[in-house]
Amino acid sequence: LWRHIRVLSANSGRFLQRLASRLPSTARPLFYLDAHWYAELPLVEEVRTIRAFFPAAAIMIDDFEVPGRPFTYDTYGSFPLSLRSAAIRHALRGTEVFFPAYDPESDSGRSTGYVVVLPPSHRVTKRALARFPLAMLAPWDGGLSAH
Repeated sequence: LWRHIRVLSANSGRFLQRLASRLPSTARPLFYLDAHWYAELPLVEEVRTIRAFFPAAAIMIDDFEVPGRPFTYDTYGSFPLSLRSAAIRHALRGTEVFFPAYDPESDSGRSTGYVVVLPPSHRVTKRALARFPLAMLAPWDGGLSAH
């Protein structure tokens, strides 16, 4: 089971470039983005790079603001990890975005938000979402169309 999972700690820009040269563009990896360091926030560039080299990838971004729910989230200077940020909205344009659909009070531990980003060609059904191990996710339709 674990032979297909690799945990790496590296500069994200260099790592993604190296990974792109090793995996075929048809690969369907899951990228978990977290652990940004103080004022450095490479998130927008990470998302753009992942989408450019791995169009079928799924991306989970931790510490993200969940619209309409009182989850905690991170802010870097005046740059929130949020769809309120124009740069993040632009980087996610044309994707399918899903947020937790459960009450953060039911979350064990720290109730930080997250977002799951899927490519537009990946049509997720309610049945598939019901099997998501962390909890039910709900699609967000807040104007991230490709147009």
